[in-house]
Amino acid sequence: KPEPKPEPKPTPKTPKTDESKSTIWKSVDGETLIPRENGTKDKSSIPGYKFVRTEKDKDGNTTHVYRQVITSYVDEKGKEINPSDKGTKDKKDIPEYIYKETKKDKDGNTIHVYRKNPKPAEPTKPAEPTKPVEPTKRLANTGTTETNTGLAGLGLGILGGLLAAARRRKNDKN
Repeated sequence: KPEPKPEPKPTPKTPKTDESKSTIWKSVDGETLIPRENGTKDKSSIPGYKFVRTEKDKDGNTTHVYRQVITSYVDEKGKEINPSDKGTKDKKDIPEYIYKETKKDKDGNTIHVYRKNPKPAEPTKPAEPTKPVEPTKRLANTGTTETNTGLAGLGLGILGGLLAAARRRKNDKN
């Protein structure tokens, strides 16, 4: 009787990394976020971006697609009070507003909420006692200012004197 052949042991399969395939991480706008790597790689956590989807092309290449998150600054009613920033940013000091809280929306965006700073009431000042009013000091009128009226009077006086002198001469001739 022939001896039974020992059954061959199955060789464990090692996962193949197909170096002909590659992975790239891009934004929805097509900007490369992480350079291309050989092999199929998992999605990554990229600061300022939120993972959207993974795509495979006909050759088996993998593209992980991300969307840039934004940080908004709004009042309690949701109205924007400061321009939004790209990426995840810390709260800011905004004039006339007081920071209240930070929220994340379903898309991973950061929303800093502020409330309007009520203007503090002006403190009323106590009434000051009235001080006696000092009369305004006035300089003595020295007559140094000339006016047109004074010049006109002077002119009439000279004219009258000339006329009187001319009449006297005429009367003296007669």
